[in-house]
Amino acid sequence: GGCEAEADAAEAGETEAEADTAEVLHGAQGAYWEDFYRAHSSARVYKERRYLLEAFPALKEDGQTVVELGCGHGSAALPILRATKDTRVVGVDRSHEAVALANEAMAEMGFARREAQRGGGGGEGDASSQAHRFEARQGDAADGAALAARLGLEGRCDTVLLVFTLNSVSPQHQTAALEAAAAFLRPGGG
Repeated sequence: GGCEAEADAAEAGETEAEADTAEVLHGAQGAYWEDFYRAHSSARVYKERRYLLEAFPALKEDGQTVVELGCGHGSAALPILRATKDTRVVGVDRSHEAVALANEAMAEMGFARREAQRGGGGGEGDASSQAHRFEARQGDAADGAALAARLGLEGRCDTVLLVFTLNSVSPQHQTAALEAAAAFLRPGGG
């Protein structure tokens, strides 16, 4: 609420006007990403980020729970899912459009439940044994550690990815985004 924003601004040495401007910009940024994903609704325009497996070989290890903050269409999740047999990836994006598109794309490839495409639950009708391995959920990394708790994943994940995410987060919210990433990790996660 307003009191929390004022307290955060005071802590950061910002004036109330600077804090208000930052919140307005944060809201405008959210609208920008919704428009972006509406205009670029085909997940097929994005290349699979296979280089992540080369740069971070631990992503090839089976049995992990991986969270990607700022998942977009899921192009970072796809090579992880293809390279492993039972790793689960939870994509998180502040854009409702991105979440829907990621779930749709992964359902087409058999990694997500069809019912999850537009926010539904269940999955009883999906026969794929792999359909439980991906789920995109709406959330804003700027919410900090509260995001992991709200999604029920606080301290339960092995790896957190922020691929091209921090450059899309306003400087005023970057610390909160890193706090969100840390809150998802189980002890010893990376």
